[in-house]
Amino acid sequence: MGHLLTTRTFSGISNGNFDGSALFIGLGDNAGVNIGGFIISTDSGNPLFANDFAIDDVSLSQTPLIPEPTTLVMLGSGLIGLAGAARRKLLA
Repeated sequence: MGHLLTTRTFSGISNGNFDGSALFIGLGDNAGVNIGGFIISTDSGNPLFANDFAIDDVSLSQTPLIPEPTTLVMLGSGLIGLAGAARRKLLA
């Protein structure tokens, strides 16, 4: 499936009373590593509440990619412009 990036253990008591007790788990792709999936497993320690877990307000977004050739053309244009400006300054 892939490589395990990290393992985290969260502890605490969370309830549905809307009192801010819910635990937050955030996943991000800041390093350029594409997240293909994730697994969350729970163990409450009490058989009556085994795997008592809920997910709410999931949001997924993807930033637009800048094609590499376009980036290189923009860099080249800027360097040519700087070279032209420096040449004009030297000739003046």
